[in-house]
Amino acid sequence: MQEINNIVRHGDVDIIPIEMTSLKSIPKEAIQQKDNVVMHGESGHTHKIKNGQILVMPESVEVKTSSGTKQVEKFLHISETTTISHEEHLTKPILKGDYIVLQEREMDHIAEVERIVLD
Repeated sequence: MQEINNIVRHGDVDIIPIEMTSLKSIPKEAIQQKDNVVMHGESGHTHKIKNGQILVMPESVEVKTSSGTKQVEKFLHISETTTISHEEHLTKPILKGDYIVLQEREMDHIAEVERIVLD
């Protein structure tokens, strides 16, 4: 669980500052989610933020990052430093700002298949 340039890695969830992507801001089409669950894990556990807005796109949007082009469906708007928690990980701070949310994926180059990383 490492923070580099305000990137927060929390299990299989990566939270990347929007200024580190090809976007300038959260798209206006994003709709505020009613709960504080950033991502559900495969065993029923959840990544939750204490404060802030989780915004969801009606359809994913293509975003360029330093690790390639990604399809993004969720964004975070954090108006003051908050935390993200999960039953199996340490609580981590998230600084004020706007972020994209990505679920880690791994590539099986032999089968030429991309899979979600299980947390």
